[in-house]
Amino acid sequence: MLTEKVSIIVPTLNAEATVEHCLQSVLNQTYERRETIVVDGGSTDRTLSILDGFRGRINLIKDASDRGVYDAMNKGVRAATGDWVYFLGADDSLASVDILERIFSRDLAAVDVVYGDVFMQRSRTRYAGRFDIYKLSKKNICHQAIFYRRRLFSVVGMFDLDYPLWADYEMNLRIFGTPDLRHRYLDVVVANYSEGGRSSATEDPIFLARRRELLKRYLGVPGIKYGCLSLYHRLRGFRNGSVSISRSLERKAIRFLRRRGYFVEPAERVDNPVRRRAALLREYAIDLVLDVGANVGQFSGDVRGSGYAGRIVSFEPVADAFGKLESLAQHDPLWTVLPCGLGSSDAVSRMNVAGNSVSSSFLDMLPRHAASAPESGYVGTESVRIRTLDAVFDEVRGTARSVWLKIDTQGYELEVLSGAHRALSSIATIQVEMSLEPLYKGGPLFDDVHAVLRGKGYRLTSIELGHRDPHTGQLLQVDGIFHRSA
Repeated sequence: MLTEKVSIIVPTLNAEATVEHCLQSVLNQTYERRETIVVDGGSTDRTLSILDGFRGRINLIKDASDRGVYDAMNKGVRAATGDWVYFLGADDSLASVDILERIFSRDLAAVDVVYGDVFMQRSRTRYAGRFDIYKLSKKNICHQAIFYRRRLFSVVGMFDLDYPLWADYEMNLRIFGTPDLRHRYLDVVVANYSEGGRSSATEDPIFLARRRELLKRYLGVPGIKYGCLSLYHRLRGFRNGSVSISRSLERKAIRFLRRRGYFVEPAERVDNPVRRRAALLREYAIDLVLDVGANVGQFSGDVRGSGYAGRIVSFEPVADAFGKLESLAQHDPLWTVLPCGLGSSDAVSRMNVAGNSVSSSFLDMLPRHAASAPESGYVGTESVRIRTLDAVFDEVRGTARSVWLKIDTQGYELEVLSGAHRALSSIATIQVEMSLEPLYKGGPLFDDVHAVLRGKGYRLTSIELGHRDPHTGQLLQVDGIFHRSA
């Protein structure tokens, strides 16, 4: 309806190269019932002078104290006066000058959320069509494609700042999981989306750690796999005498379950690293996982979610990450969390805290890492406690007979191994992150870690792909899984 007002919110931070084009795409719209709110998080380049040129046509909020893009979006919502709220990145643009008019000329009186598609500028593709619960459980609706009724935020709340990169995904799960809220898909391209932003180039570790819990809480998705259905031993290839389940019946059964909100995926996919790891955990009869460099519990959450039922002990020295880790583990009686790092000696040391949390390290970060993940830059330091694995091993091991040691310590891997001479005699399996290029000053590379573990009798049995440069596609880190037979 052409009488409804739209509040367009644009968060900015050092966006001098793109913000003018972004705002022109908004201000040139044929739909006049709109306001433009720009929330700047403390730009130090020419962004503010460019914004000054739009004085009188935008509402500019300056706040260098904001806690990231979703904090800026929340501030924009609080300042908005429109019936609808829309969020556009400073490096994105509206797809056409009449897109708002084409959307709001429709009768949307009975709708709380309306969304379309975006055009992905780098890959030159359209994303992503109509969403149902199943599709949303697999991927997110791009927030540049969605218009929210402003009153909706008083129902479901604001963006949750616990999620630095995917708070919009968590918000959409809340919305789709609220029965009284109505959403509608329009077959239109709303915006041209730049894929180089933080949330598109990097995964949100906190969201990933809580993903299963969020899906179950908001969507009621229990995660049924083909191999677990009580109706069939396996939907594919099941035979009972002369009875054969066809692919057609398999597809019908899967559609039936998905329409009822179940998250169905093939149990036999072997290219999934979490399942490969789960198979190795079973093969090696692991009954204790030591998670060194646990951050907020991503690894241990995956291990537990893949079916591992044994004990987990996680080590995390950074206070903020440890608080989130402790919250995640508090309802699991077999998951212990300890507020310390591991190294070559017991000490108190300085930890460089990264903006994305997962890249925090005792070592200085090199430009190659910072260029591949700009959000990983250090934002402060913290004094943390370091123990050796030898010093704590007897206590944490208990009666465990088969131990899996996972080390993800951002260049500090050999230090952890150096403090574990005695413990390694009782550890058969080690999963360790290894860099293919120098990312931290003085940190070891793949060959260095491989040589040390080979010298201790371990054999590389599996590799999980890790961090890669989103601009070049170059793989920068992998996890190697090493095993030593008794």
